Amino acid sequence: MSKWLVCTVGGSEAPIIETIKKEKPDNILFICSDSSQTQVEKIIAGSGYSKKFKIAVIQAYDLIDQCFIEILEAVDKNIRRGKPTIVADYTGGTKTMSAALAMAAVEKGWELCFVTGARTDLIKVQDGTQHSQRVRTDQILLYSYLNEIDRYFAKYDYQACLALVDNLREVALTPDQLKRLTAIKGILTGLDLWERFQYEAALQKLEPFARQLRAFKSELSKVYRDLENIARRMGGAVNYRISYALVHDVLLNAQRRALAGRYDDATSRLYRATELIAQVNLLNLNPPVNTGDIIIQDSWPAELQQRLENRRNPRGKIQLGLMEAFELWAQLDRNFAPIHDDWKNKLLECIKARNNSFLAHGYEPITREQYDHYFRTLKDFLLAIQESQQQVEKFDESKQWPQKLTELL
Repeated sequence: MSKWLVCTVGGSEAPIIETIKKEKPDNILFICSDSSQTQVEKIIAGSGYSKKFKIAVIQAYDLIDQCFIEILEAVDKNIRRGKPTIVADYTGGTKTMSAALAMAAVEKGWELCFVTGARTDLIKVQDGTQHSQRVRTDQILLYSYLNEIDRYFAKYDYQACLALVDNLREVALTPDQLKRLTAIKGILTGLDLWERFQYEAALQKLEPFARQLRAFKSELSKVYRDLENIARRMGGAVNYRISYALVHDVLLNAQRRALAGRYDDATSRLYRATELIAQVNLLNLNPPVNTGDIIIQDSWPAELQQRLENRRNPRGKIQLGLMEAFELWAQLDRNFAPIHDDWKNKLLECIKARNNSFLAHGYEPITREQYDHYFRTLKDFLLAIQESQQQVEKFDESKQWPQKLTELL
C-alpha cells in the first residue's frame, strides 16, 4: 500500500525535511500559500526526496472553514487512486492552515504527525533538535463518534448508531471506555430488535443490562407476556388475561417513526394497533374469539351465527377484517357497544386515509396532518375503552423511549 504525506508549508523547512526522512512517503502533497510554495524546492533538496510530489495552493489560508474545505478538495483532487495510507503533518504553514489540516485528518481518519524539539521560546524549536512524531487521535475520534451516536439516538435510528459503534473498532480505548462501548452496543442492539418487534431476542440481548434498564425491561417483559398470553388464549386457555401492553408498545413505536418523519410507516403501525385493540378484547372473552378463525358459539344470537356462517371461506374458516372485528366485539360485549357507536365513523375516516396511502392500497403518501389526526383519534378511542373497563394502566405518551443515551447508562 502506498503512503502519501500531506503537509502544510510555511516557516522553517527543517521540520518538514525531518518528517520526509522519517516517513519515507511514496508521494507528497504540499499544502502551501502563494508565498510559501517557493519553499518546496528547498524542502525537496534538503530531504533528498526523489519521488513524486504535488503542490496545492490554498487561497483562504487565514479563514479556517474555507481552508478546511480547500484542503479536503486538494486531497480529493490529487489522491484519487486506490486507498493509500495518508499521513498529515501539520507543523508548518499558518496557524489556520495547521488547524485546518489537523481537523481534516481527524475527520477523514488519516494518520497525524508533527515535529517537535527543544525550545527556547514559543516561536519555534531549535534547529538540530527536531524529531517527527505521530499524534494519537483516538480520544478525539471517540468523542466525535459518541456525539454522532447521540444525534442518531435522539432520532431512534439505532442502525445508524450501531454502524458508528462498529467504526470505533480500530480506535484505541481504555478498559473503562471499552466496557462502556460494549454496553452501548448491547443496548443499541436490543433496542433495535425491540423496534423491529423481535421481542424475545430483544429481551435476551438486554438481559445483561437489566439493572440500568430496569423500567425499560419491565415494559418489555409486559409486552412479551402479552404475546405469550395471546398464544395461550388462542389455544383455548382461559386462565390468562391479555393486557394493553402490546397495544401501547405499537403506539409508541408509531410515534417514534413519526418523529423521524416516516408517516407512512407510522400509520401502518397505528393500523396494527387499531387491529390489536379488537383482537385483544375478543381473545379476552370467554371463550376466546380468534378473528383469524372464528368458532361460532351456540350462545350467540341466531342472526349473528348465520351472518358469520355466510363468511366461511373455501378453507372452512371464518375470518374477520378490522371493522368487522369491532362490530363482533360490540355485539358480544354490551359495555363496548355504545363506545363502538360513538367512534365507528371517526375510525373509518382514519382508516380510509390509511387505505388510500401508498403502503396500503393507494398512491398517496401519508401527510403529517393525517398521521396526527389518526393518532389522536386512536388514542382517545383507546382511552374511552380503558376507562369503561376501569383499566389502571392507560396509554401514556410520557413512557416514550428516551432520546439521550446517557439516560440509559
